[in-house]
Amino acid sequence: MVVDAEAQGTWLTETLHRQYAHAHPAIRARHVCVRSIERSSPTAKSSNYDNPALYSANDNFSDATYWNRKYDIDRLPFEWYRGWQSLEPLLLKYLPPQLPILQVGVGTSTIQHDMVIDGGYTRVVNLDYADVCIERMSKMHADVPALEYVMGDVKKIDFEDQSFGGILDKGTLDALLCGDCAEGDAHKMMIECSRLLQPGCSYFMVTHGPPPARLSFLNHPEYGWDILVHEVGQQGIMSPALQLTGDPESVNAASEDVTALPRLKYSHFVYICTKHP
Repeated sequence: MVVDAEAQGTWLTETLHRQYAHAHPAIRARHVCVRSIERSSPTAKSSNYDNPALYSANDNFSDATYWNRKYDIDRLPFEWYRGWQSLEPLLLKYLPPQLPILQVGVGTSTIQHDMVIDGGYTRVVNLDYADVCIERMSKMHADVPALEYVMGDVKKIDFEDQSFGGILDKGTLDALLCGDCAEGDAHKMMIECSRLLQPGCSYFMVTHGPPPARLSFLNHPEYGWDILVHEVGQQGIMSPALQLTGDPESVNAASEDVTALPRLKYSHFVYICTKHP
């Protein structure tokens, strides 16, 4: 059984909103770390899929110890943000199945299994610094040779330059942004992702953060990529790609639509950062 946040449905999100509204301030305080980036921009708009999840003061999303403790208690696989069924069209479009793919911060997600079995991906390397996750998922998928599980830190990844034809991130950058060194850690992660990508290939990042809240962490000349974004809603609804950087004419044409995000109810954003050839 896989617990899929998307499949839980609208009713769960609305229930959490009601609970959160009446929660003690100490419980609500941890929510600030996830939403503080959105508040940093006067033009930022929160996603309508803003699930506060009733965090406690003990939650530390940027720390490996927290995740080891969490996953030692939570034994079932869990799919952060969105699973294969929701992301399949975009994954197949931007992450070529015939090339090696790196998933950073795999946790106990099983999307990589679906990518191999249903999507025809030939090699997916799954990285996490929580050894509980790596040990458990390695055993779970021991009979799937296309899946590899590796201990490692996204800020310093032990692979050679241009090792991968795509990188998948579902919430890992978001977790780093909850830490005390958010900007520095995010920069280190983006440097590593850019280094590991083959020219013309993409870093594929799923988040709750709209462009005003994420673009500053993704857009840096040192990364050497162009960025576009899709908004993904419920039941397979998604927006066309909106160009955030690169060709000035395309960026200008998309600017009005970008500032209007989010447009969909209970949506997430998929950022595609494609390395220059």
